[in-house]
Amino acid sequence: MHLVNVRFFGELVDVSSFVQPNHPEVMKLANQLGSIEACYSWVTREVRYPSGKFPDFHKIQAFQRGGFISRPIYSQVVEEYWCYPSEVLAAGKYFGEYWGDCEDSSNLLISMVRSIGIPPQQAYVALGTIRGYGHAWAYINGLYYETTFDFPVSPKIPGYPYNLKGMFNDVESIEFEEGYYGIMGDAMESANEPERFNILQQLYGIEPKLDNFR
Repeated sequence: MHLVNVRFFGELVDVSSFVQPNHPEVMKLANQLGSIEACYSWVTREVRYPSGKFPDFHKIQAFQRGGFISRPIYSQVVEEYWCYPSEVLAAGKYFGEYWGDCEDSSNLLISMVRSIGIPPQQAYVALGTIRGYGHAWAYINGLYYETTFDFPVSPKIPGYPYNLKGMFNDVESIEFEEGYYGIMGDAMESANEPERFNILQQLYGIEPKLDNFR
C-alpha cells in the first residue's frame, strides 16, 4: 500500500483506491463498450482536459466534497486534486461534459479495462515524467496509452521520453523511485502543462499548437 496526498489537505488515501473496476457506473459504461479499444476511444473523445471553460474544475470538486450541490461547502483551494473515476462520471452527468486531467482520465481508463476483465498484471496507471514534466498515462498489455488527446492515438512501446516512477491498479501499487508516492502530488502540480502537451503532440506526430491544449 502507498498513501498519497492528492485530494484535500492532509488527507492520505491509498493510491490503489483510484482504480474502481467494481463501481456500478464504471461497470455499466465499460460493459457497454466491451473492449480496450472502445474504452480508450471513449475516454479520449469524451473526457476533456480541465482548462479554459472549467479551469477550476478540481477546486469545484474539492469544494463539493464529492457531492453535487449549488454552492461550495469547503473553501480551501486545492490546485492538484485527483478525482475518483466515479466522480468524473458523476460530474459529467451534472455538468453535461466530462472533465479530467492526465491522472483522472488514466484512472478511469484503467478502471474500465479492469472492469471488462483485463488482469491486474496487464493494466496499470503509470506515473512519472515525460522529459522532466510530471505526467500520468495508462499501461495496458505492455503498451503506453495517452489519455489527454481529443481522440485515440497509437499506443507506444515503453521507453524515452517516458520516465516511469510508479504504477498502480486496484490490486497493487509499485514504486520504482524510493519515496515517489510521498512527493507525487507536488511533482504533478509542478508540471508545465502547455510544454508537456507540446511534447506529447510532437511525440505522437501531431503538429504542436497551443490552441489544441484545452
